[in-house]
Amino acid sequence: MDLRRIRTIAAAALLAGAAAVALDAQPAAAAVTGCVYGSNLSLNQMSATCTTTLAERWYLRLTCERLGTGHDIYANGSLVYGPGRDTSIARCPLNTEIVGTTIAYL
Repeated sequence: MDLRRIRTIAAAALLAGAAAVALDAQPAAAAVTGCVYGSNLSLNQMSATCTTTLAERWYLRLTCERLGTGHDIYANGSLVYGPGRDTSIARCPLNTEIVGTTIAYL
């Protein structure tokens, strides 16, 4: 297994934990709870399946680091409308790796 793949797998595991912490830090008015994160590292993509209690609009937003330059770019996932349990999927472009996740509200 090459170093880049090991680094990407480790980053995805850390991101899932960090994203759970970030959700706890959301304002009290936020209606997205109980998110479960998944990843498909071969496609450079992540998903967030979350429960919403209100008619909330949200999406998964990835922070992607461009390889070789260290510059961050952002990839917005599919828009989700609550209430209910829905999934937003986002994919980082080629030649980048996932370095952060956020739930964004509209």
